Amino acid sequence: MNDDSAPRRTVRGSPRVTSEPVTPTMPLPPVQSAAPGPPVTPTIPMPMPPAPPPATPYTARPAPEPMPYAPPASAVPPAPMAQPYGTYPSPSTYPSPSEAPLAGAPPAGAFEPTAAAESAAAVVSRRAATNALTILAVVNALFLLAVTVPEVVPWWQMLFEQLAPLVATPLATGGEELVPGQGLGVVQTGLLLAAFVAYVAAHRQGQYRLVGLGAAVATAVLAVLAAVMGLLVWGQSAAVGAALAGIVALLAVRTANAMRTPVGPRAARIGTTFLWVYGLSLVVPLGVGRALFASDLADAARGLASLGQVDLRFLALGHIATLWLYLAGLSVGIVFWVVLQLVPPWRGRPMVRPIATALLVLAVGWVWIGSLASSSGEERARQVRVEHPEIGGATPGVP
Repeated sequence: MNDDSAPRRTVRGSPRVTSEPVTPTMPLPPVQSAAPGPPVTPTIPMPMPPAPPPATPYTARPAPEPMPYAPPASAVPPAPMAQPYGTYPSPSTYPSPSEAPLAGAPPAGAFEPTAAAESAAAVVSRRAATNALTILAVVNALFLLAVTVPEVVPWWQMLFEQLAPLVATPLATGGEELVPGQGLGVVQTGLLLAAFVAYVAAHRQGQYRLVGLGAAVATAVLAVLAAVMGLLVWGQSAAVGAALAGIVALLAVRTANAMRTPVGPRAARIGTTFLWVYGLSLVVPLGVGRALFASDLADAARGLASLGQVDLRFLALGHIATLWLYLAGLSVGIVFWVVLQLVPPWRGRPMVRPIATALLVLAVGWVWIGSLASSSGEERARQVRVEHPEIGGATPGVP
């Protein structure tokens, strides 16, 4: 059959083409409307899409907080930020032209002593006064030990001649002249006492400042006088003592200059360092104990030292009397230190404890231990003289 609507095969060698089937359609008949005019072709109504669901209201989320920055351990710390500029004061606070300071005038209160200046002056005065008293105390302690404990501090003629301008004869040697031309030592005794008063006043300050100022000036004058006298009497043999006297004079001047400040803070304790050095030295309390409680034993020790025999030199120390004499001398130092805390008195300070301590140490140290030391010292001196009758009360430096 020759049907033109059927698909045909293509010639061999060409692609095969197959046409799509066509769906037959039939047009709708026109609808006759009642209104005059041409017929209207009906249209198929399109359905409306369903209404979408209501939109969810949008809520803004807060922004996440940034994590704190932790710099690594090896990072260099940032440079400090510059301080912002300060605000200008209001014009109402500006000084009037009549109240403005003159050009070149020092600010108000520039020359008034401040608390820092007073504290610094108090420290300077204490240090200078302590150093001056230390020099004098060491020199006089050497002379005291040469008389009372000669087995520990031997007699060196050259050394003691060099230090002779500073020795207070009544206090250090009991009035004995160990060096030819030593004299009574009146100037040196006054120098030691003036330096002690300046030391106490420098630690107390306040109303005793003028007393300390006068004592410091007196110390400087007496030190210069002692140096000149030493050079005139001994010459070059007393050069070291004269130089030390000059140093004491300079320290006294420094103390007086620092004590011109009106007020300075007081020291809670005074003489504590001296007390520790005094007790730990061992020989100084022993010398004080022999000088006060057993002078006969000190004379016997000088006699043994004058023999020049090493096995007999320390014979006086090998006895229980040495312990009692040390404790008695230590109690003397403690009592002196306690009394020093009470002088000079001022208001607002407790007095019961220091006085009770002084009385207790005085009763135990000077009465009980002192009596034991005195009896033991006399017994040991008697034994030494019985065993070695050739010794006498030899004086160091005197043949």
